[in-house]
Amino acid sequence: MEACLAAKGFAAEAAPGGGIYMSYPNDQEEAATAARQACLESFPDYDPEPPVPTEADLRALLSALIETKSCLEAQGFEVSDPPTADAFVQNPGMWHPYMSLPEFMPMETRNKLNEICPQP
Repeated sequence: MEACLAAKGFAAEAAPGGGIYMSYPNDQEEAATAARQACLESFPDYDPEPPVPTEADLRALLSALIETKSCLEAQGFEVSDPPTADAFVQNPGMWHPYMSLPEFMPMETRNKLNEICPQP
């Protein structure tokens, strides 16, 4: 899926737990949506909606994300503090250490960080 979107001119990476993160300027939202739809149609077995995680899954994910936070900080990035486990279980999309990184980071830099500090 990422290669298909890249071939259409859009940076993309697999999101933790399923799905795809796409990066594009606001004025390209319509084109990005069309590219995503075209790529989805070329991968009929691709499920953009991950299964619903259990509470235990979410607590384990938060623990892994906190490890990623420590790794990013060791690389010199400032990362916001994580929520409590109970808050994260209630709203799992509320925090991810990669959300603290600069918005417009070169994809090669982000890819290198993903190698050093993998996203769970």
